[in-house]
Amino acid sequence: MIGTLIRVLVAAVVIATGLTLAPAQASTIGSPPSDIGLYPSSGSMRITWADPRYSDNYISAIRVDARPGDGSCEVPISAQECTITDLTNGTAYTFAVYAVGTRGWIYDAAVAGPAWPCCSVPDPPANVRAEPGLGSAVVSWEPPTNALAAGQDFSYTVTSSPTGGTCTTADLSCRIDGLEDGTGYSFAVTASGVQGQGAAALSAPVTPLGPPGAPTRVQVFLKSKGTAEVSWIGPEKTGGAVVNRYIATASPGGATCSSSGPLTCTVRGLKNGIRYRFSVTAFNDNGAGPVSEASAIALPLAGPGRVRQVRTQPSSGSVTVTWKAPRSTGGVPITGYILRSSPGGETCTTKKTTCTIGGLSPGGRYFFTVQARNRKGLGLVAQSPTVRIPAAQNLEPTTPDTPEQPDKPEQNVS
Repeated sequence: MIGTLIRVLVAAVVIATGLTLAPAQASTIGSPPSDIGLYPSSGSMRITWADPRYSDNYISAIRVDARPGDGSCEVPISAQECTITDLTNGTAYTFAVYAVGTRGWIYDAAVAGPAWPCCSVPDPPANVRAEPGLGSAVVSWEPPTNALAAGQDFSYTVTSSPTGGTCTTADLSCRIDGLEDGTGYSFAVTASGVQGQGAAALSAPVTPLGPPGAPTRVQVFLKSKGTAEVSWIGPEKTGGAVVNRYIATASPGGATCSSSGPLTCTVRGLKNGIRYRFSVTAFNDNGAGPVSEASAIALPLAGPGRVRQVRTQPSSGSVTVTWKAPRSTGGVPITGYILRSSPGGETCTTKKTTCTIGGLSPGGRYFFTVQARNRKGLGLVAQSPTVRIPAAQNLEPTTPDTPEQPDKPEQNVS
């Protein structure tokens, strides 16, 4: 292909100039110029080459012709560069570098290109997007919108935030590994060309995938004979996917219960007189997370019952939660309430029946647990429906499902 292009360009030079090629001498004067370098600027191209080491004493100059068009430059045989001006920015040119003899002969050309005269640094890459994987993300993009004017050939640098993982490539995508599951990342992509590095374009945030973290604050209350109600707070990190199952396990014995969403379940088949502790494991589509710390030893419920009608009102970055007091106080006055978010574990303690939790991520999905407390301890856990945190302009209230009737305090009947 290169040989064909050389012959085409040389033939064009012969036709345009009327010079006569000297094929016999072309094989004896040495090799054509080598290591051609092309350095574009606005409306021009600087062309460099290595010493051609011609052996013919009749060679007088080195000439460079640009195609398309009739731009050219000619310098003495001792020179190793020249500049062609009056080129059109954004147009692709090839350049033929060859020797000119004193008798009008021209010799085989070295051809380089295409290259584009240009006048500016590249714009930000277009349409930057990221696809999360297991502990990684594949980032892809399109060339800058001013690619022709900026030189066409770019290297790209991708930087992740918050950790600062990077990759550099001439392709239009790359993969960044070593990202933390369940953490939101955005990616900045810059293009660099002969005129320098352009501004960055950002991807929308994505969350690399993985199993969820461990649930926290596992509590257990003994109920009727042989059963216990286990409650917990969802993991702070979801692994970038919805937590779709929990399993609570009793120790000793290994009795279990499971939940497909609510942060509570009832273990059955327990034996009277045994001091049980419970741990909880969260699952998502990427697998099982680590086991939670074990609960305290299961005790009879002495605190209040479950609060009622938990409602949420989202705003940008926060949610206000309201509820009604439980019907059962546990025999002594209620002294306050504790509200927790899941995921994240943000808390709010109040004596009122409303509280606001902030620091939530727009677009994230959360639910909230509420417990009443008195001097005997915490009551049963009530859970809100799941709510998505909107952007500031898309605020919509949510309402819970039909509320359950609260449980009355129960004593261990063992």
